[in-house]
Amino acid sequence: MRRAGLILAALAAILGLVGCTQEVSGRTVPSPELAKELRFLTTVYDQGILVTNSTDAVNMGYEICEELDAGSSRDDLIRDAQAEGVDRNEAEYVIGVSVAELCPRNLAKLKQ
Repeated sequence: MRRAGLILAALAAILGLVGCTQEVSGRTVPSPELAKELRFLTTVYDQGILVTNSTDAVNMGYEICEELDAGSSRDDLIRDAQAEGVDRNEAEYVIGVSVAELCPRNLAKLKQ
């Protein structure tokens, strides 16, 4: 767990997000909000999905959350992504990661 915190702090520093950190037990760690965004990005990158702008990727994740909050279904989001040329499997993965990391309140909506 300590290693994960160090990795997230390093990612924050690399991304120039040091102002979004906090001091915990004498160590600088990302704020909870930044930590979940970094987990989102790391998970997407680890899947091999090419992201050219991390800010845009995080914003897209939050847009997915907002669409689900507004009543869109998982299938609606997948259809929208496919209409823009996104592969179905990639869309499903990104939607799942967005919900898991950025808005877990919507987890039940993924099962509908």
